[in-house]
Amino acid sequence: MNDFKLDNHKKSTGFKAPEGYFATLEERVLQQLPVQEHKTIPLYRKKPVWLGMAASFALLFGGGLYFSNYAGQAAQPTSGEIESYLVYNTNVTAYDLGQQLTETDFKELTGNLKISDESIENYLLDDDTTEY
Repeated sequence: MNDFKLDNHKKSTGFKAPEGYFATLEERVLQQLPVQEHKTIPLYRKKPVWLGMAASFALLFGGGLYFSNYAGQAAQPTSGEIESYLVYNTNVTAYDLGQQLTETDFKELTGNLKISDESIENYLLDDDTTEY
């Protein structure tokens, strides 16, 4: 059997472009295309479209203002309601509160507290967690 080596044979696609064909191709294609003129439409004929867009924008803007004024007015809870919520509905301990308070907060709290010695004694006597 003969050894057939592809590298030794001349490769040809069978097609050949004329000389300078691709250099002038773009110019010839553009010359064959028809020239289109663009029509200009004045804006005064589009007045109903602009009026409709302006009316819809005004309606959306007015509706947003109307509903935002009535939806955002919620009653503020009183300090008693907040206190009862924290006491009965959360798992916040005195330690957790102490972690969140700053030194200034502690000074304000101690300045506002008026605790008598008798109430401190009663608290310590009634407290079951105190070890003797």
